[in-house]
Parts: sequence; structure tokens; C-alpha cells
Amino acid sequence: MFTDLSGENKQPVDFGKGDLWPLTYLEHLDAMVLQEHAVSMFKGEYHPVHIYQFADGTKAKVAENSMLNRRVVYLADKQLQ
Repeated sequence: MFTDLSGENKQPVDFGKGDLWPLTYLEHLDAMVLQEHAVSMFKGEYHPVHIYQFADGTKAKVAENSMLNRRVVYLADKQLQ
């Protein structure tokens, strides 16, 4: 859910299926890095990483099993800017 600093303007956000939680916001991309907790009979416990783009509501998996924790640092590739 998004809200303003007063807590008044609340807007729900649907990141899609899965046990997902936000880690960090990438302002210049208007995107959120999401961590997922998943369990499979064949893989066991694993932690996919996704990027959610607010502009079009799409979500892309960028890593299959990488537990990022809450200390994520993003460095933009200068070639992409």
C-alpha cells in the first residue's frame, strides 16, 4: 500500500502472485525491487528477485535464487543513462 506522510492518501498496490515484499525503490526507473519466498518439492526453499515497473504494472524475474535482505544497493549502468 502507498500512502502520504500523513497516512491519509492510501492506495493499494498489487505486485501479483507470490509471497513478495518490497526491498528498495529505483527512482529513475520508477520501479521496485521485490524479494519472494518460495518453496518447491524439487527445489526446496528459494528466493527469487523481481523488478516491478509502476508505469505499466509489469513484473520481471531477475534472479531465481538470491536472498538480498534489506540492504540493497543499486548502481546504475552509465551506458544505459
